[in-house]
Amino acid sequence: MNTQELRKLGLESLATELKTAEEHFFRLKMQLAQGSLTKNHLIREARKNIATIKTLITEQTKG
Repeated sequence: MNTQELRKLGLESLATELKTAEEHFFRLKMQLAQGSLTKNHLIREARKNIATIKTLITEQTKG
């Protein structure tokens, strides 16, 4: 999801998205450790996605 779509979600939905993104990031790290990950850029994208979701959660809780 892009940032505009994420901004429309509520806190509960963002928390669900965050959990999903963190699980995806964990799976990517495991694939990298095993040597089966061929698209290394996906790790950076996953980290960026997690950071975006956390930022949006903070924005919504503070105001």
